[in-house]
Amino acid sequence: MKGERAPKLEGISSVRAWLVSVGSDNASDGAALANGQSVQFPDCALSSITGFVAFELSIDLPAVARRFVLNLPVSGVPVGRKAAVIRTVISNREGFAFCGT
Repeated sequence: MKGERAPKLEGISSVRAWLVSVGSDNASDGAALANGQSVQFPDCALSSITGFVAFELSIDLPAVARRFVLNLPVSGVPVGRKAAVIRTVISNREGFAFCGT
């Protein structure tokens, strides 16, 4: 992930970022974004690729962290991602909702 403009992170002691589909245990250090550099996410399942990216910004004094999610544009998605997402949803009975009478 790379931003078009480097955000100002004055007073921020740490930045973590992760795809919401994989959880915060797979967070990457997002501090490079402040320098206009890219952040690499760990490998994940094809069906987990998403533009929904969670961020956690922390300060030290007082020790406070805030989280938020952005829906960012995604490019270069591998072929077959949509099919992988559909397979994941319908293979999980709880994740698949039936509508009708």
